[in-house]
Amino acid sequence: TEDVWQKARDANGGRGLDFVLDNGGSTVARSLDSLAHNGVLLIVGGVASERLAELNLRSMWFGHRSLTASGNGRRVDLRTILGEIKRGTLKPVLARAYPLSQAAEAHRTLQAGQRLGKVVLIP
Repeated sequence: TEDVWQKARDANGGRGLDFVLDNGGSTVARSLDSLAHNGVLLIVGGVASERLAELNLRSMWFGHRSLTASGNGRRVDLRTILGEIKRGTLKPVLARAYPLSQAAEAHRTLQAGQRLGKVVLIP
């Protein structure tokens, strides 16, 4: 399998990553290990598995790394929302879409906090 963590580090000049978004499960430990000093790991939804991998807490402490999680609600709620979007009765607000090559600019837009809607990266 492809080592996405190493590819990301290589793209980041060989240093650890400042931020990693993970959907939970067996990849969490590897994502945590890929962080730079003061890096942040955000687990969204935890949809990949009922249980998380074992974590190296010393790595977190010594690297001043943070882990946070966000549950995205119930699956039935997601199905309802997606149905409303499909019918056109609910329209997500898009502030701006950026190509992935402009991720730094998208991040600056988020940091500025002067937007209404979502900022999206397009691969």
